[in-house]
Amino acid sequence: MNTRKSDLYDLREDVFQGASPNPHVTDHSRAHGFHPASGIRQPFNRTGLANMPKLKVLLADEHPIRRARLAKELDSTPGFELLGVTSTLMETYNSVETFYPDAVALSAELVAQPEFGMLGALLNALKAYCVVYGKTRPPNMRADGPGVQHEFLPLHADFTPPMLTKSLGRARPSYASEPTATPNPDIEPDALPVVAIGASTGGIEALHSVLVGFPATCPPTVIVQHIRGDFTAGVAARLDAKCAATVRLAEHNALLRPGMIYLAPGNDAHLMIGGTQRRSCRLVRGELISGHRPSIDMLFNSVAALAPRAICVLLTGMGRDGAKGLFKVHKRGGLTIAQDEATSTVYGMPRVAVESGAVDLELPISRIGQAIIEGCHHQVNLNRKGVPS
Repeated sequence: MNTRKSDLYDLREDVFQGASPNPHVTDHSRAHGFHPASGIRQPFNRTGLANMPKLKVLLADEHPIRRARLAKELDSTPGFELLGVTSTLMETYNSVETFYPDAVALSAELVAQPEFGMLGALLNALKAYCVVYGKTRPPNMRADGPGVQHEFLPLHADFTPPMLTKSLGRARPSYASEPTATPNPDIEPDALPVVAIGASTGGIEALHSVLVGFPATCPPTVIVQHIRGDFTAGVAARLDAKCAATVRLAEHNALLRPGMIYLAPGNDAHLMIGGTQRRSCRLVRGELISGHRPSIDMLFNSVAALAPRAICVLLTGMGRDGAKGLFKVHKRGGLTIAQDEATSTVYGMPRVAVESGAVDLELPISRIGQAIIEGCHHQVNLNRKGVPS
C-alpha cells in the first residue's frame, strides 16, 4: 500500500507548538486539567478524579511526529488512560483485541487502507467509540463504521490536540456502557468434563462472549489463543475481571479444578492435559505444530484421551490449527463445536473443521457458551445414571 508523503505530513508542525504538555506530569500533579465534556482547561477536582473510572483510549497514527504529540496530550489528560500507541493496522488490531479500549483515535491514512475492513469489524463488535482525523474523510469510512459510534475530525489550520481529546471524551467508560452478564445456572462440580477452546484472529472478543456466561462453578476449561506471548497475562486479567469463573495463566502441573479457566501462557510451550483421575495442565516445550506454539491441535489431541467426557470448541481464526485435533475428539465421542461463518471474524479454522466432518454443532458465538454448559449437564447426568457417555 503506497501512501502519499504529502498526506502523512499534512498536519503542520506549528499547529502543535505550545500545545504539548509536560511528559513527566503525574496524576497527583494534575490540579488543572482538560475537561473532555467542555473542551476547555479548568480547575479539576483531584478527589473526584481518583474515584472516577478512566476512559481507556488507544491512538493509531502512521505519522511519527504527530503521533508523539497527540500521545503526550492524551497521556496527560485527566480521566484518560492511554492504553497504547500504534502505527500499523496489524499493531492496532492486536492492541484493540488485547485491551478492549473504550475509544480509539485513528488517522485517516490508516482507515483509508484497503485492509482496514477487519479492524473496522472488530471495532464494531467491541462497540468502541472511534474518532478518525485527517485532512479529508476517508472514502471507505461508511456511515456504519468504524465503531458503532464514530466521528470524523478534520485537521484544519486551527486544529490543536485538545480538540481530539474533546472528541474522544464523548465516549463512555466501559463500566457505564457494558451490560451485566447473567451467568447460566450453577452446575455441580463433581464428574465434570473438561472443556478445551481454541481461537485465533478475533478470538479474544469471541472468548469474552463465550466465557461471560459461564457460572462460577463452571467445568475446568483450558484455552489456547493465538496471540503474541507478552499479551497473554493481560488477556487473562481482562477476562478474569469480566467472568464469574476465575481466569488464570496455566502453570505446569496445575490441577484442573471446577470454576477455573486456564489460558496458555506465552509462546514458549504447548499446553496439554495430562492424567486421568488427577487431570492437570502440562506445559511442553517443542517445535511449532500446525504453524503455532502453543498449538490448538496439541491441546485437542491431549483432551481426546478424556473423551467422551470432553467438550472441544474451535472459534474464529485463520489457518487450519485445531481441525485435526477436533476430529480426533469427535471420533472418540466428545462433543465438538465450531463458530459459524456469520459471526467469525475470520472463518478459517472453523471452516476446515466443518468441512472435515469434525463438528457436531456449528453455532453463532452468542449460543456457544450455553451449548457448552448444556453439554456438561448432559454428560454429568449420563454419568450419574451409569450410562456410557
